[in-house]
Amino acid sequence: MGFLQGITVDNQGNVYVTDAGIGGDDLYPSCIRKINSAGQLVASWNVSGRPFGIALAATGYMYVTEYDSNSILILTPD
Repeated sequence: MGFLQGITVDNQGNVYVTDAGIGGDDLYPSCIRKINSAGQLVASWNVSGRPFGIALAATGYMYVTEYDSNSILILTPD
């Protein structure tokens, strides 16, 4: 993992973490990670820029603030 920023937990106990990577290094790219209640990495989404904060809505949408562009990334449940 690179540079962890935000964290949130869903109703099933899955943990979502934003990882801003390390200085553009391909070894640790910027991403969002989903870790299940057993501690296993079950999903990862690469993102451009540096993700910072994260929140989950009851509808399943994920909202991620992006540091470099000062924007909000919205991910759908699909």
